[in-house]
Amino acid sequence: MKKIIIVSNRLPLKVEKNEKSIVFTPTSGGLATGLKSIHESDNALWIGWPGVEKEELNNSQLDEIQQSLREMNFKPVHLSDKQVEDFYLGLSNKSIWPLFHYFKQNVVFDENQWNSYVQVNEQFAQSIIEATVSARKCRRGRQQLLRGGLDSVRRGSCEAQSFGRAGMGDAPVISNINAPSHPDLRVLPD
Repeated sequence: MKKIIIVSNRLPLKVEKNEKSIVFTPTSGGLATGLKSIHESDNALWIGWPGVEKEELNNSQLDEIQQSLREMNFKPVHLSDKQVEDFYLGLSNKSIWPLFHYFKQNVVFDENQWNSYVQVNEQFAQSIIEATVSARKCRRGRQQLLRGGLDSVRRGSCEAQSFGRAGMGDAPVISNINAPSHPDLRVLPD
């Protein structure tokens, strides 16, 4: 079986720091539950935010988290408190979620949140590129990872890694929500 990469905003576990150690706690939710058996195969990697802001961690703790998650077939994308606030709580929840659920009247757009959203998507793209040496299938979850991330990969960022002219070649990209119509998407900047 070919390597499968699952990409979602959050990993299906939460990393927490207590006074003495780093604790990994499984989370529940539709995406985590639905893809758990696929991820538990020996040939799958899950990329996402581990649930703790990088300002809360020192370099030793970041290394410990990276190593522990690697052993569990996870690749963390570390985000700052501001990135989580602007990317996830801001633009994703206040602009993209209402837009993708046809509540255009509830869309709130903020340029700073948009800039953070693009930046975080590029961080995810870099993690995907690093992980796709032998990957062919990629599952993207939810609207948080819409622009920049997989789009950069599919535009050809991985071309040097033998994925052909389209970047990921024939790798399917699947989202668990329907995209709104093109006219509705014009609410967002290019």
